[in-house]
Amino acid sequence: SIGAGARAIGMGGAYTAVADDVYAPYWNPAGIVQTPHFGFTFGAGYQGNLEKLSNVEDAISNEQMPNQEDMNQSYLLNAYIGFTTRYFALSSYGDFQLKTIMDDTKNIAAGTNLTGEGYGVATIAFVANEYLAIGINFKKVVAAYGEVSLPPFPTDASKFSTYQATVSYNTGTGTAFDLGTLVRLTPDLTMGLVAHNVFSQINSEAGTTNTYSLDYSDSNNLKLTDNPTSSPFSHSIELPKTYDLGLAYRPFETTTLAADIESINNTSDDQIRIHLGMEQTALWDVIALRLGCFTNKGASMGYTAGLGFQLWALGTNLAYVKDEEGQTYLGTCDIYF
Repeated sequence: SIGAGARAIGMGGAYTAVADDVYAPYWNPAGIVQTPHFGFTFGAGYQGNLEKLSNVEDAISNEQMPNQEDMNQSYLLNAYIGFTTRYFALSSYGDFQLKTIMDDTKNIAAGTNLTGEGYGVATIAFVANEYLAIGINFKKVVAAYGEVSLPPFPTDASKFSTYQATVSYNTGTGTAFDLGTLVRLTPDLTMGLVAHNVFSQINSEAGTTNTYSLDYSDSNNLKLTDNPTSSPFSHSIELPKTYDLGLAYRPFETTTLAADIESINNTSDDQIRIHLGMEQTALWDVIALRLGCFTNKGASMGYTAGLGFQLWALGTNLAYVKDEEGQTYLGTCDIYF
């Protein structure tokens, strides 16, 4: 997932103990107690190499096989909309990932994996005492998975009849919960602790695999048949479980320094990530500059930057991320009243 909120992403995702805006439900549900009376936001983000995607599209339009380097890519999209009050919030967001694959070792000429998750979230929070706030997210989840496998067309005519390409998909629905706390250690130092997607349960529905054979009636113009055969398909859909511990320090009224440790579990790439970030505001908080970085398992460090503008009730934030997965762009618009 890219994450939600350009301000948080611009700070390297070190937001567990900051979480004081309309994106608090996503990062730490306890954080909504720090927000103004009412807030509304919408935002979107994208990650991926557009140049390589364009190369793939050009190759396909010219009826050519794309280059392997252009094909082995990952693309992410997300969107978020939310309404927040100091003790209650409603939000909805979705993540969509597309992986394009070309793998000679698996005899795949072209393939894709698609995953999508949509969340409807209700958040409640309360202040236990002057040092402690607690928040809970109740989440309704809709998830989908799909995969496409297209082996290269055989050159040996004896293998025409055994050729198969497949398209498989299934969906699931369920519930999940986030539990978050904020602890004010000193007037300038805050600690946050969050468990995401605890007690989650996704019920996968019966899926389908459509299998396409080869139409070789014209050996000079091989193509897939128009009438696939269908069979059951099963793919277990699991939500990642993450645990975050963060600190936020404000040495000056206009400066925020933050650090998070994130444990990602229940995925194919479980890992521990470190997030570091800072924010500096100026001109009576009209302008904000942000920088951050984060670790990535088996890859070099990722770097982030962000810019924010706040004019009366309207706020606009932009963020940019550069890591080995590609480049990420996020933009959000917030209204407080």
